[in-house]
Amino acid sequence: MRLTRRQLLKNGLLMGSAVPLSLGAAWAGGQGASDAAPRKGRISLYGVDRSATELGLGLRQQGWEPHYEGRLDPLALHALPAGTLATGFTDEAGLTLLTSLLAGRGRVLALGRHEAGRHRLLSHRGPLAAPLAVEAGSWQAALGREYARLAMADGSGRHAGRFRRPGAAVANATELSFLVRL
Repeated sequence: MRLTRRQLLKNGLLMGSAVPLSLGAAWAGGQGASDAAPRKGRISLYGVDRSATELGLGLRQQGWEPHYEGRLDPLALHALPAGTLATGFTDEAGLTLLTSLLAGRGRVLALGRHEAGRHRLLSHRGPLAAPLAVEAGSWQAALGREYARLAMADGSGRHAGRFRRPGAAVANATELSFLVRL
């Protein structure tokens, strides 16, 4: 097969422009696989704002694979298979529906109330390891790392922790977080 100079030039430019993309994709794929923590499993993540995204980041840093489900829908949660872990943020009504749904079907592992500058965590899987420090990121990511640790913990017993964040922005919003096993 004979190619003209124009065809060679055209094919060479197309190949030449595609090479950096394929090399970049191969390098990024190799980087992600080499320094990623081993996957511990999938966890359903509920919430629709920045808090849920940061919570997912903290879970991912501990080797979990968060699957974003959107806003908490207790009926959709009921359809998940037994043994599934779920976490996220919700409001008072969602938390009430969640706890009534879990009666006889699942177990609450941890609950949290997060206000401006203050956090209150309640664990049913043993003591809380670390306060929600913000030196290495947001408090939501620290919460994700703590929930990841509690998901793997074998402990039992009810433990509560109160943490304060120095220099927190004044806000009137209250967020409720949860970690459950169906």
